[in-house]
Amino acid sequence: MYEFGIPSKLISLTKVCMNGTKYQVRVENVLSEEFQVVTGLKQGDALSPLLFNIALEKVVRSIQRDNYGIDIGTNKISILGFADDLNIVGDDGESVAQSTTTLINEAKTIGLNVNDNKTKVIELLPENNHVDNVVIQGHTFEKVHQFTYLGASISVYDNDLGCWRRRTNKETRDLTGVPRITNFVKTQRIKWFGHVMRRSNSDYLKTAVEWKPTRKRPRGRPKKRWIDGIKQDLEKLGISNWEDKVQNREEWREVSLAAKTLEEL
Repeated sequence: MYEFGIPSKLISLTKVCMNGTKYQVRVENVLSEEFQVVTGLKQGDALSPLLFNIALEKVVRSIQRDNYGIDIGTNKISILGFADDLNIVGDDGESVAQSTTTLINEAKTIGLNVNDNKTKVIELLPENNHVDNVVIQGHTFEKVHQFTYLGASISVYDNDLGCWRRRTNKETRDLTGVPRITNFVKTQRIKWFGHVMRRSNSDYLKTAVEWKPTRKRPRGRPKKRWIDGIKQDLEKLGISNWEDKVQNREEWREVSLAAKTLEEL
């Protein structure tokens, strides 16, 4: 609790609630003598879930500091958890083993042990169908093709047919929260356009962007200028009075943010 910056007063009050607690057990109509428990948390106590989560958070953060895991967008995910049901993920067996070692060692410091029987190892892209148990820090974990996690069945193939489901780019972007690369490029282009157009009329850069050749053009469709692409994107965004909006930094920032999420851009 000190490591997480919890105020000393709250820590002291927690100690008062936890220390010196005595228990009695009733069996039918017979009440046992009082006895004291110095380990673990009080079952049914309102503080117990919170204190358990704080203790487990220390373990989780230790695993995250190792910088193993898989890349999801701009984030690296090494562990997923719901209460004490933890799921360690990684790009390869070595990274998972390293994170599991940290989990085992850190859990011991708070009096927790990893249950070998409840812990399973699954390889989503197995090189072969041969199943070997995995031994880490003296613990033997069964390697399986399928198991149930939080009530959901997770398998190597993720379906009954044993084939991979095709996932569209849009689904992937929705899951990761990463915009399309074309949207990102056009967003940066619109931002830069705003910087240029807010310059003075005598600025060479602004002059080059707005410049129109005066000589006679050759036959055929005229070549598309850089500014023409910007105007086309602004039309798709429904921006008609861009000359006024571009002078206001806040309004133009909203325009560039809208370009990130527009699917048709």
